Amino acid sequence: MKHQTTADDGRVQAEAAKSAPGQKELQRRRMIALTLFVFAAMAALSYRLYVIQIQRGEEYAAMAWSQQRIPISGADGRAAICDRRGVAFTGESEEYLYILRRERLDDSAQRYIAALKGRERKTSNEKYQIIAADAWHPEASAALKEEYGAYILKLPQRYQENQAAIYLLGYIRSADGRGMAGLEKAFDEWLSLGQRQLYAVGDAKNSILTGYSLKSAAGQGRRLITTLDKRLQMQIEDIVNRVTAGRCCAVVTEAATGDILACASAPGFDPARVEELLDSPGQELVNIAMQGQYPPGSVFKIAVAAAALESGACTEESRFFCTGSQTINGVTIGCSAKEGHGMLTMEQAFAKSCNCAFIQMGQEAGAQAVLDMAERLGFGSNVLSGLSMDKEGNLTVAAEAVGAGIGNLSIGQGTLLATPLQVAQMTQIVANDGMATGLYLVSEKEEGAATEVLPRQVPRRVMSFHTAQALRSMMRATVMQGTARSLAQLDCGGKTGSAEAVADGKETVHAWFTGVVPADMPRYTITVFVENGGSGGAAAVPVFGDIVQCLTAWQEEGE
Repeated sequence: MKHQTTADDGRVQAEAAKSAPGQKELQRRRMIALTLFVFAAMAALSYRLYVIQIQRGEEYAAMAWSQQRIPISGADGRAAICDRRGVAFTGESEEYLYILRRERLDDSAQRYIAALKGRERKTSNEKYQIIAADAWHPEASAALKEEYGAYILKLPQRYQENQAAIYLLGYIRSADGRGMAGLEKAFDEWLSLGQRQLYAVGDAKNSILTGYSLKSAAGQGRRLITTLDKRLQMQIEDIVNRVTAGRCCAVVTEAATGDILACASAPGFDPARVEELLDSPGQELVNIAMQGQYPPGSVFKIAVAAAALESGACTEESRFFCTGSQTINGVTIGCSAKEGHGMLTMEQAFAKSCNCAFIQMGQEAGAQAVLDMAERLGFGSNVLSGLSMDKEGNLTVAAEAVGAGIGNLSIGQGTLLATPLQVAQMTQIVANDGMATGLYLVSEKEEGAATEVLPRQVPRRVMSFHTAQALRSMMRATVMQGTARSLAQLDCGGKTGSAEAVADGKETVHAWFTGVVPADMPRYTITVFVENGGSGGAAAVPVFGDIVQCLTAWQEEGE
């Protein structure tokens, strides 16, 4: 029995010895397969990580980020826009923002929201509702926070109700915080620093992250310094808003520098309602001072007189005869004095705004001389230096000024169109002894302790000192004995204009007055325009007078 067992053991060992190489080969193959599988899995994972992190990393990050962001429109996350003294126009008011999960809001929550007297702010994150309120409501705020998990922020508001200089500041688009008009558009990238929105940050469950609740890289330590004076700007806005005859604007410049101290257009608009006004037929968003293009009418006689004097075609002693109308190539143009002014000097013709005399003056100077002078004064081109905020108007071409066309050109009618800003520049050149400096709205960009002074053009001579002085004498005569006699008690000079036009298919008359203060050695210029205002003497001159008195008081208070 023992012998049998030993024999069996031998056979088993022999068989095991024979099978050992096969098992080792199988194990070896299994190990190779497992290794290959692991390497393949790691390669696939590596490739997937490469796609996610490198090839499509920005795309996936943007998708994740967009899901976590809760954009907040209307809050001020941009650099401040300030006046010449550093007084801010933007970010001066504050509001309370309530960020609420929509799924949690019920009728009771809506009653609390109503108690806030809040308004809904737009956000692209549909899971949240953002409510803005001007005043703090303790009871409603506590309930919304404790019962509905509201996250409450107190933030500066970019604009406020009755925002000063709103047409100059412009506005931003609520969807992405992008500047769409005015200085907000012209300096959009710099004001936003590449970050166009304020937003809260949520986690994967869209719950606001404590400690990471408000993000904005925009505007830190940056200020855009304008040439405006906020106090004066607000006072001029009050004046033009009192005009009832039609939309009114006024531009006040510093004669020696071309700095715009105030530029006000009425009636203004509510920056919180911009999207409602975009398609409005009333054109409430149009800044008529810079973008309104109108026939300049008789204020253009300043350019005609300058051309006549500079060309040598006329002198201050030249005489003109007015019969009440002037006929050129069968076309008759009437004068304000139907019976005629009779014999007039150039100064008298200017003061009385005699059409007949100026048509004769234009004929003697020639259309090309008038057009050349108009072009040098800035008509037909943008005049706001360094910015694209104003329209070019339309300068009559030479072919339109032949024959009877010289008659229309000489009195500022026909195809000639100008912005109030262009008329302001013409007046500033006269006030500055014939030197063009350009007109400026922004002076500096500040970032912390660093200041970048924006470039200015080299002053150029447009007309002689003698011509500018003669024009100012004529402007003074207009106030003392001409079409602006109601201003005789003030130390100023100017030129009225009543420009015929067609608006909405109906004939109308726009009112102008542009002038200098003081009369002999001007420090400031003022240009007033009243849309559909009729007579310049009746509609624009009183506004000019109010601004002169306002400017005088502003000077006495220390500018």
